[in-house]
Amino acid sequence: MQSALGVVEKISIRRKAQNAMIDFNIIEWICKLLHVAGKLKEFTLEYLTALLINLSLRTEGKKRCERVKTEILKLLRGLLTTKNMQILTHINGTLYSLFTYLPIKLEARVLSFN
Repeated sequence: MQSALGVVEKISIRRKAQNAMIDFNIIEWICKLLHVAGKLKEFTLEYLTALLINLSLRTEGKKRCERVKTEILKLLRGLLTTKNMQILTHINGTLYSLFTYLPIKLEARVLSFN
């Protein structure tokens, strides 16, 4: 799975690939995997968070994240305690991107996301 995930993450910087991934519910799939983050290898977690940031930079990605906004915000907040700087960079970038989208920003306020 790790090699395949690495390839998917690498191609996720391309617009057509991003559109397809967003349409195929990859954001929701990432959320499911992040629920068991403690059981994932660090490599897998790095690529999942990198993939998430790449998809969340797109407006359509933000709209898709809105469907699971409470879940995704809680998952990302939980990952902020990691000591892996690469994962932290991806999480912070994802949060920065998501907070530019009002519905998610408002949900973060409801969750007292500081």
